[in-house]
Amino acid sequence: MTRTLPLLLLSASLFYPTFAQGDLPLRLSPGDSISVVVSNFKEYSSEYTILSDGSVTGLGFGRIILSGKTLQQSRELIRASLAKKLRNPAVELILRGEKPKVVYFVGNVEAPAVVTWSSGLSIAKAIAGVNVSIPPDQATVTIYRKGKETTSASLESVLRGDARNFGQDLQPEDLISILPKRQIRIWVLGQVSKPGELQVTEGSDLYQAISLAGGINRGSSLDTEMELSLRRGLEITKYDAHFRNYKPVPLQAGDTIVVAAPEYVRVTLAGEITQPGEIILKKGASITSALALAKGKTPQGTLENIMLFRGGTLSLINAIHPQVEEKSLQNGDILFIQKSERIIYALGNVASPGPILLPEGKKFYAADVLSQAHGISGAGTLRRVILIRPDPLGKFAIKHQFNLDEYLKDGKTTSNPEVLPGDILYFGTPKGITANNILQGVSAALLIESLLRR
Repeated sequence: MTRTLPLLLLSASLFYPTFAQGDLPLRLSPGDSISVVVSNFKEYSSEYTILSDGSVTGLGFGRIILSGKTLQQSRELIRASLAKKLRNPAVELILRGEKPKVVYFVGNVEAPAVVTWSSGLSIAKAIAGVNVSIPPDQATVTIYRKGKETTSASLESVLRGDARNFGQDLQPEDLISILPKRQIRIWVLGQVSKPGELQVTEGSDLYQAISLAGGINRGSSLDTEMELSLRRGLEITKYDAHFRNYKPVPLQAGDTIVVAAPEYVRVTLAGEITQPGEIILKKGASITSALALAKGKTPQGTLENIMLFRGGTLSLINAIHPQVEEKSLQNGDILFIQKSERIIYALGNVASPGPILLPEGKKFYAADVLSQAHGISGAGTLRRVILIRPDPLGKFAIKHQFNLDEYLKDGKTTSNPEVLPGDILYFGTPKGITANNILQGVSAALLIESLLRR
């Protein structure tokens, strides 16, 4: 319905308003003016303006809330109240004037700061009807309804349509405040062109603050070496100094941003390492990263018991264990990679008899030994394989005799036993020497001496 209406006369017996399809009946609001006419008791007739609390107080009917009521509902309320004092009062109701429905703007807007309200009025449409005197990215929009704040967001996000809780329509008498964003104090320190205190707009981003401080000052260091951290109270958070995969990091008052070149340590690697010598690493680097920089251990080396010399003390490090990453290197550390003692021997009728280094971190079986020894020789057989293992006193004894062919052809797992460091796996012939003859004729010392001569 239009908001400026002609005088309407409403009588229970003479007039009932009709509305176009889809329209809603007019409802009274604070500021609307009405006339109450009691035709058979004219002394009770008078004019009224609906107060801000939605009420009118009239002669004979007292205080009645009319805000939000239709004209028909309002007439019935007044008639029912008058009927308590008067006999069959004939009440007529006239709408003399409807207060214009508007929303108000305050703050950084130019006058006039009033926008006429209409059904479906959004905050973005309302803002389009006023002149805002500050840039959208520097302003905050706050909506007050009936004296209470309902929601607040940056003007920029409101205009983009992505501000939360700003999708609802405005209501008459809403007050919209547009003010500059609050300024907060932060510090940007370290490798920037203008280190020190900064006043930035609340909600500013960490990377924006670095830009305001003149950007990263490389000096003698490369930009890629820089480290970026944000200190907030007792909490320190690291961020990417390369600006890759950028995600905004909103700042808070009192935040301290530190851009710094990393500290370095010198570490020496020796022993069974591919590239022995001194290397330079970032402070806090792990043993694993040092080994990688030196191209790893030699085939004869082991990572299970690396010797770490630090400040006159010695400790053994198991670099296969995942927790080795927790062991950060310090300046002057020496790492000695020892020779592996995880050796087994393949003897007898194999193509390449001799010692075999067991891989670290995994189990090794008889079939693996056969593969490392390049298979059986022409005179040998897989049906008579003997596992010889030293006892706790170091004396070799037969642990197991088995047919490895049963595993290779039929998958019989008991015919493919696990081997351990120090074991000897002897591959026999179809006939001839027995397992007992092996132990009687060849002592452990002769076996090892034979290996050393090869």
